[in-house]
Order: sequence, then structure tokens, then C-alpha cells
Amino acid sequence: MADDDDYEGRRPRNNDRRRRRRDDDDDDDDYDDYEGGGRRQPHRGTLIVVLGILSLVACAPLGIGAWMMGSADLAAMRAGRMDPSGKDMTQIGYILGIIGTVLFLLSLSAMCLWFVLIGAVAGGGR
Repeated sequence: MADDDDYEGRRPRNNDRRRRRRDDDDDDDDYDDYEGGGRRQPHRGTLIVVLGILSLVACAPLGIGAWMMGSADLAAMRAGRMDPSGKDMTQIGYILGIIGTVLFLLSLSAMCLWFVLIGAVAGGGR
């Protein structure tokens, strides 16, 4: 066996499977390795932004989906289980989902209040 002094100055081999490796090709269908030893999930930032925008302009309940998915994906990105390259888009969709949900609940409350007021006025005139 060689003396420990012989190895001084050499870089040790790193056979640790948890080491992060970068995906250098442009394929979107494969995952990057992450520190936990598994595969990273692709981000869903585009889907979450689309749901957030649709919750504002077309179908307000979609904001709940954008909010929940955005929250879960941001947690997965922080934990290293999901590709962090879509973090900005995910955050934008998450915020739009919250805004869309709040506006939906406010409009629902206003509509209920309107029906109560109409019922009170119509019932009081008899």
C-alpha cells in the first residue's frame, strides 16, 4: 500500500451518488439528478401561470388550483425535488392564483349580499 504522503495534493475521487450533476443537453424530457439521489421533477411554471391568468380573466376557481400547485411546487423546489429553473414563473402563477381566489371569494360574497338585500326589499314590500 502507498503511504498517505503520496496522495497529498491529489484530488480524491468522489463516488458519492448524491452529488449533483448538471444536465448539459437541451432535452426537456429527462430530469436532473438532485442531492437526494433521485431524479428531479420538471417544473410546471408555465401551467401554473396559465391557471393564474385564467383565474383572473375567465374562470375564477382555477385560481385555487394555481395557488395549491404553486405552493406544492415551490416547496418541492426548496427541497431539491423539482427543477428550480421555473421558480420565477411558479411564483408569478402562485401569486396570480391567490389574487384570483381572493377576487372570486369577494365577488361571491358580494353576490350573496346582493341576493340577501334583494330578498329583504322584495319581502318587505308585501
